[in-house]
Amino acid sequence: MNNEVNPDPTQNPIQKHDLVNSFIALADHMNKRYEGRRALEWKIHIAVWTLLVVCGYAFLKFKLCLTITIFEIPPQMVLALYLVLFCGLYLFFCYLIQKGESFEHNLSVGYRKRAAEILEFKEDEGEKPSGRLWILFQGLATIFLALMVFIIAYNNCRIPQFSDVTDEKKIGNLKQEYEYKKACLEYLEKDLMNLEQLLEELKHKSKKTNETGR
Repeated sequence: MNNEVNPDPTQNPIQKHDLVNSFIALADHMNKRYEGRRALEWKIHIAVWTLLVVCGYAFLKFKLCLTITIFEIPPQMVLALYLVLFCGLYLFFCYLIQKGESFEHNLSVGYRKRAAEILEFKEDEGEKPSGRLWILFQGLATIFLALMVFIIAYNNCRIPQFSDVTDEKKIGNLKQEYEYKKACLEYLEKDLMNLEQLLEELKHKSKKTNETGR
């Protein structure tokens, strides 16, 4: 019985060529998946950020005020809970998609390196995924836009503060003072008319008296 050890495929030119092509095909496949995931990630980022900007503009432009209450929770707090939940799910999605991108990118680079090792070719590291800084930027941008939406909506629905109540009282006092002075002016106008009539009567009587004396 002939027990031969299988030769190293990298030493056989035909097998070596097929192995390198296989690694290159796998590297290209994983790189395409990586690029497709990044394109999808950007589309979702732009859609989410555009949605938050449109909501903020609508609250600011049309002075919208939420009236939704859950278990007697004020509308502002309901909006805050919705935004926190929305941002939490969105950031979790960002984490998952970044994890997938990193996995696919590492596989692509690994397959490329293996093909380069077989060909005894030294390859550069290449572009690396953006990583944690990009996730941090996504989170900060989303939280900032969500916070702007909450501030605008809160100002539209906020409870009047003490200064507002004080101003309303001042306006009420001024209105009362105006009504009082207006009533006094009308009363004085009536008195003036009565005095004018009395003066006319006195003039008329005085004229008759003079004519009788003559």
